[in-house]
Amino acid sequence: MNSWRFLKATFVSMASCGLLIPQLELFAAGPNQAVKQRKTAQEPAIIDIAMAAGGIVTGKVMDLQNKELQGVVVSVRQSDREVATAVTDKTGVFAVENLRGGSYHVVAANGHGWFRFWAPNTAPPAAHRKVLIVSGAVIIRAQNVVDRNVPSSGVFGNVDVITLGVLGAAFTGLSFAIYNYTEIDALKEANDRLPATP
Repeated sequence: MNSWRFLKATFVSMASCGLLIPQLELFAAGPNQAVKQRKTAQEPAIIDIAMAAGGIVTGKVMDLQNKELQGVVVSVRQSDREVATAVTDKTGVFAVENLRGGSYHVVAANGHGWFRFWAPNTAPPAAHRKVLIVSGAVIIRAQNVVDRNVPSSGVFGNVDVITLGVLGAAFTGLSFAIYNYTEIDALKEANDRLPATP
């Protein structure tokens, strides 16, 4: 009887662990092709920007209500390395100098964008003249935008600390409940085996 309880508790624990650990992907077309398809689906749009003479890039930071944001630090990054910073003025405008042509990730407040900066007189005709960053995007739990600069963090992927804490507490509570259930059941069996008093 004890082995049956142990087996039942083991299966419940394994099922609980299966809910906590991310599901493995099943690759119908092979793992390399599935990873390539996933990466291309997550690639952000890159916007072409024509730089002014001296490698100057100007732009504006606004919120969702089209209000200019003053005093926001703007970070220009290339290959996970910050190459320049600027602060917006009272009209939300910023300027960065001495940049070279290439792909950049521009971050301001909680808005960001991917841009390809073109040297003067080399940009395609459809290139924009200024960078626009819209800050204040609403992010709902479990719907975070995937960012190329944030590597997956271990077994649990990019799950935040609060979610891990809640799942850990739930798993701990379930473990205690299973243990107590088996102990109570064992005590009931032991009580049933006691001789009846006269």
